[in-house]
Amino acid sequence: MISSVYYEKGPAAEINQDAVVYEQAAVDGVTLSMAVVCDGIGGLPQGEYASTLVTGAAREWFYREAIQLYHRKAGRETVKNSVLRMFFCCAEQMRKYGQEKEISLGTTVTMLLIHNRKYEIFHVGDSRCYLIRKHFCIQLTKDDVLKNGALSRCLGSVKWRKCQMLSGKLKKGTAFLVCSDGFRRRLTEKELTELFDAKQISTEVQLEKRLKKAGQEIISRGEKDNSTAVCLIVESGGKIWHRMRP
Repeated sequence: MISSVYYEKGPAAEINQDAVVYEQAAVDGVTLSMAVVCDGIGGLPQGEYASTLVTGAAREWFYREAIQLYHRKAGRETVKNSVLRMFFCCAEQMRKYGQEKEISLGTTVTMLLIHNRKYEIFHVGDSRCYLIRKHFCIQLTKDDVLKNGALSRCLGSVKWRKCQMLSGKLKKGTAFLVCSDGFRRRLTEKELTELFDAKQISTEVQLEKRLKKAGQEIISRGEKDNSTAVCLIVESGGKIWHRMRP
């Protein structure tokens, strides 16, 4: 697995309301990877608190629960329920915090887990997870937005609602890109495909340079928002497919 993280406040933003965590651990000789990107809701106060709360909780969950779950070869439903419990606890913390401060707050969340030739995605909001392979780029997650572009769902002090969940198997030469809207908004899917073509990337240094190149390009095109991305290149695996969960 080749991986790299891009994290940029942007030229105009006063604070960075994005948060990111990327962790890896060996589970019975097989790498378990987790990438999480959160984007605090700009129209609500303390978006940076919401996003860092979730990434911090995800990191704690990874070492406290995820490693043990995969070591025990827990089923997909067990992993799913564990992640949802973690998200629910984050929402409860934000609800209580919001009541104390008399505010509403929230964040988008896109979480990718990869282990043993399989991936799991948990998503709410308008950050995204892309699958990039050969000459195509697939947006795996669906944006939770209204017709006017406003968010219809987030993780926060608002009413709890289940997130989107997807799962699939991997194939060698596939890239995953998990990113906030500030990173992908000014890039086309064709450009993402060219930038993160797994066949042209063999080292983390090369991947880091491509993420930085993308970041410089979006700023040159006028992007002023925070921008965050994690890219993972799968070097081995099995047949690829994906499906939405109910």
